[in-house]
Amino acid sequence: MQKQLLKSVVATVALVGVLILAVGCQEEKIDAKKTRLIAAENINLKREITHRDQEIQKLKQQHAKELEQQKKLLSDCKQRNENLEKELKKGLEERVTSVTSTIMDQNIKLREQLDNLRKQIEQLEGQIKAEAKPAASQ
Repeated sequence: MQKQLLKSVVATVALVGVLILAVGCQEEKIDAKKTRLIAAENINLKREITHRDQEIQKLKQQHAKELEQQKKLLSDCKQRNENLEKELKKGLEERVTSVTSTIMDQNIKLREQLDNLRKQIEQLEGQIKAEAKPAASQ
């Protein structure tokens, strides 16, 4: 009986040993699979990061280009605004000069007409006085 018990214990210990070895091998297989999966995922993530970095660079370049275009457009608008202001000022000065010149010319003509009218009035008054003297002497 003891021999059987001893055989049973040895068989049980052997069975437990075999089971432990089998589980250990399966764990190694599972760990190897996990490691391969993690490595594959890392490679994919690195690709995605590289792709994202490239997209970021593209967007930065595009933003810089658009910013330069906006700066140029702003500069062009400022220059155009300055030119329009100069043209407006010049146009106003020319118009004021033209109006002033026209008014001065009219003023000169009106003064000449006024002088002529005064002379005519003096002549007419002189004629009236001259005609009034003979009528008064008669």
